[in-house]
Amino acid sequence: MKYVYFLDVQGQEDNRDNSKVFRLISDFDIPEEQVFADEDPENRTELYKLVELLEEGDLLIIRSAMDIADDIDILYRELFPDLQ
Repeated sequence: MKYVYFLDVQGQEDNRDNSKVFRLISDFDIPEEQVFADEDPENRTELYKLVELLEEGDLLIIRSAMDIADDIDILYRELFPDLQ
C-alpha cells in the first residue's frame, strides 16, 4: 500500500510548502485514509499511528525527512528500527 505523511504547519514560522505532496496524493490516487498529517511538530501522533500500520513492501511518501524527525539522531534511534 502507499501511505503519505507530512507536517501541515503552513502559515507557521517555517513556511513548508505541501502543494507537491497534495499533487502526489492526487497523481497516485491515494485514499484519504492512507494520508496522515500532524499539525504540531512537537507531537507527531499521526506519524506513530502510521508507523504501526506499515507492513513490509509498503511505500511511505514524505515531503521531507524533517517532517518525520527534527534531527538525525531521533530518526535513527526511534523511527528506523520500526521502518526496517
